[in-house]
Amino acid sequence: MRLSSCLLVSVSLLGLPALAPPALAQGVGAPPVEGPVALLEPVNVTAQRLPSRAAETGSALTILTPTEIERRGAVEVLDLLKRAPGVAISRNGGFGATSGLRIRGSETGQVLVLIDGVRVNDSTDISAAYDFSGLTVDGVERIEILRGPQSALYGNDAMGGVVNIITRKGRGPAKITGLVEAGSYQTFRQQAGLSGAQQGFDYALTAAHTQTKGFSRIYAGPEKDGAEHLSLTGRGGYRFSEQFRLGVSGGYQKLDADFDPGATRDGPASVATEKLFGRVDGTLTLLDGTFENILSLTGSDTDRAYDEPLGFYRTSRYEGRSFGAEYQGNLTLFDKDVLTGGLATRTDTASTTIVGKAGPRFSQDTQSAFAQYKWKATEAFTVTLGGRYDDVESFGGKGTYRAAAAYRIAGTGTTLRSSYGTGAKAPTLFQRFDPQFGNRNLQLESSRGFDAGIEQEVSKTLTLSAGVFQNRYRNLIQYQGAGYTNVGRATTRGIELGATWTGVPDLTLAANYTFLEAEDGATHLRLPRRPKHTLNLTADYAITETWQLGGAMRFVTEQKDNGFSADKIPPGLIFDARTSYKITNGAQLYLRADNLFDADGRETARYRAPGRSAYVGVKAEF
Repeated sequence: MRLSSCLLVSVSLLGLPALAPPALAQGVGAPPVEGPVALLEPVNVTAQRLPSRAAETGSALTILTPTEIERRGAVEVLDLLKRAPGVAISRNGGFGATSGLRIRGSETGQVLVLIDGVRVNDSTDISAAYDFSGLTVDGVERIEILRGPQSALYGNDAMGGVVNIITRKGRGPAKITGLVEAGSYQTFRQQAGLSGAQQGFDYALTAAHTQTKGFSRIYAGPEKDGAEHLSLTGRGGYRFSEQFRLGVSGGYQKLDADFDPGATRDGPASVATEKLFGRVDGTLTLLDGTFENILSLTGSDTDRAYDEPLGFYRTSRYEGRSFGAEYQGNLTLFDKDVLTGGLATRTDTASTTIVGKAGPRFSQDTQSAFAQYKWKATEAFTVTLGGRYDDVESFGGKGTYRAAAAYRIAGTGTTLRSSYGTGAKAPTLFQRFDPQFGNRNLQLESSRGFDAGIEQEVSKTLTLSAGVFQNRYRNLIQYQGAGYTNVGRATTRGIELGATWTGVPDLTLAANYTFLEAEDGATHLRLPRRPKHTLNLTADYAITETWQLGGAMRFVTEQKDNGFSADKIPPGLIFDARTSYKITNGAQLYLRADNLFDADGRETARYRAPGRSAYVGVKAEF
């Protein structure tokens, strides 16, 4: 680990603090506003870069609350995200394997991933995608999934959507949490946490370790591919006065995972991945609380080292970094409207070492300005208009915009929403500078898309939702012949349906369905790894005050695996179940069963998925 990386994680974790919610609003990555408003109606911080009620949000957004995260009992964040509408995933064979996420038919590199407001996409990846293989739920409090083009507020990498992961915040008296789990594939997991708040200071620290012997990720041989994961996350904050607060957050993840030389070739190979992220921010509130100013410094580092005895290169290493600074101001006007504006700068770098020989180091700077106006036309009708201008080194400037509206009809329990926006994505460092395949003459990708939806409270116990969307991608970068070029076009369109029912005491049923058409604009063929139909069902029942039972089902139809072969990913129907029993007020025993009926649940064509597996654990809080 390099010195600068050590300094990054040291500042993030030893300093602890993080941004706490000020009276007006707060930037992306901060928790929901506290106090009576938050208790009456959940808020999100992603759709408008400031806290907003659902009835004011015109964008399509899914919020995974602490309760939902607890009920599902997932170990990997990807297993929570895949149950949201419009989300498709690919994973090359169980825990620790390379994993990607698409939103509404986008590419993996067109989804921006934030952890506490820090961009963690890998600048050395071919498409600058985030690999979810090193991200577990340990320390995660809340996740917000924003669908559709979001470049107007978030710039590069947000053409398809944004995944905003918010870690745990310290509240109340000091408490210690712990978890111990064991189960199939010789899997062992441990977690410990410390959190609290007092006298203007709040803190939360979580450490976790997971190890598994695994199974053979490919069908070509019996060699087991295991993984070991270690993570440390922390956040906190200190309020110096009613007007000023200082915060720090950060994390470290280390993953050692086995893989095979190819999808049809068994053999020893491994990758060691280290990921760091950190953020330091200060919030100053002026003009009697109506003008909030947030200045933040962020950094992330991804280091991947491969050891492949049977590979073309025996060893290789890829290190990508992203450092940035941002100012965001939120000014309340007329007691209800909010004008948001900001400036940002970011530098992405990438370097490669092959068989001990260091290659050149490449970098790219991006300067940005953004603005948004949240107009409360009436108490029921909210319009949000936003735009952004990104000046990417060597490409010049590119403007994007977005408009969203939400209308709440309180008398009928109806919420109507709609949005339209444009997106842009600069070529990645690999696509531009790779010595063999790069093309320095590449241009920016672009997109435009809209969605519209309705949420209807049919009764006190039943809520239904429906939405439609369409996105058009142009100037997409694709590999052709000897390198990358801007030749791609694509269209994605679909329908998202949802329902939640609480008609029986202590029982909650939820479902969502996505219909997706994703078509290559040149060939008119279906894009790979985008299932046409996806259905998710969950059920949770409190048998007694101490005994809880829950289950989930996921169904996806057949998918094409890639654009170079006829391989197909077969349809998958997977059932999971979980039960927990509260031993004491501070301790809980739980049992989790994944893939209950041992179905073929592979998420790519030539890589296995875990079969029927069971895990037992104990959670405690002191």
